Amino acid sequence: MADDIVAKVAPVTLSSSDSGTIDITTSDLGGKTPKAVIFILTGSAAASAQDTLHGFYGMAVSGTEEYGGCFSGRTGFASTVNYRSWGEASAIRMHEPDDRNAVWAKYDFNSFITDGVRLTVTTAADNTTHGFAILFAGDDLSVHADELIWPSASGGTRTTSPGFQTDMCLLITMIDDENPSYGRHNGFGVAVKPASTIIQRGLCAASANGKGYSEPTLRVATDMAVGTPSAAWQAEVTTMDANDVVITNDGTAGATDYRIAVLCLNFGGTVRGRVFDVDSPGATGTWDFNGVGTEPQITGLALSDATTRDTQLTDHEAGAFGLSVADSDGNVSSCWWAEEDNSNNSDCRSGEDNLFASYWDDDHDTQQADIDAPTFDSGGWTANVDAYPSESKE
Repeated sequence: MADDIVAKVAPVTLSSSDSGTIDITTSDLGGKTPKAVIFILTGSAAASAQDTLHGFYGMAVSGTEEYGGCFSGRTGFASTVNYRSWGEASAIRMHEPDDRNAVWAKYDFNSFITDGVRLTVTTAADNTTHGFAILFAGDDLSVHADELIWPSASGGTRTTSPGFQTDMCLLITMIDDENPSYGRHNGFGVAVKPASTIIQRGLCAASANGKGYSEPTLRVATDMAVGTPSAAWQAEVTTMDANDVVITNDGTAGATDYRIAVLCLNFGGTVRGRVFDVDSPGATGTWDFNGVGTEPQITGLALSDATTRDTQLTDHEAGAFGLSVADSDGNVSSCWWAEEDNSNNSDCRSGEDNLFASYWDDDHDTQQADIDAPTFDSGGWTANVDAYPSESKE
């Protein structure tokens, strides 16, 4: 039955003492063996601000279908130091924050095991770092992962063929070729097809390297899944049918290759995924979010300081963003990143908090959100809000 499909959150901790293999598990999977995993990581050694903007998005469904990308920004330099890198054939690969060519952590997919995933340690993390994994399991769950490439100066469509009706796509990009590069470009997106219409949303962030002052940019998108904050390059999921997923470049490509990793999921007919636009709560106390239409088993938030959607933000609103997740067993995690806008000295931070929603502003002196683990109900969720932004955020 499709109701055996589960998605659960597992904490991820990497350390310099890792060797051989490590297992990332949660007993909340109930003895099931996953079929797919998503990783979201920061360079944070604790649930507090660190002096580096360091992050990773990744996915894996097998040893030959594991993709991801790292992004970073450094603090205390007269000009900005921002890097990005793409990691094929690794479930987790992060570069040194101040050296895009040096591997900071590399963990390869080994196998899915009961209640989790096993990774082979190729390069142990330089220091302890935290994040989360989302594990997908179930007999009726179908999964497919692929990498789609737009070579230099090309546009048009790319197709991946999972061979089943895709109910949900999760997408990541670093807007880059295989080689580590200057400048921070990173994007995370989702697309669902609950009926005849595809609904997609994206969180797209960037920042230039070697500038005399920092100038992060950000876009909370409702018209594309991933791309650049300027929308000069924007990837829109245009087809999700019985066999194929088609992604169309609605903008123009640049001088480098653009790469997207896509995870396609089919939930077996009765479980479904939904996407909503959510504004930040406007008061402390109980946050009651309705409209889901059924009781969720997992939910995630794209966090930002943005006050508008589908607009390239270039001021302080562009300097803070994050991703968070919560499941029905009370497992929660928020990963966040911040770069101070218009700072003569580069000033970057990142962190991970054991909260449903937590991130700091671009100056990293104000916690913009502090929201506890939610309780799911038939309409959506309720959660306790301890802190919220002074103005509504997207």
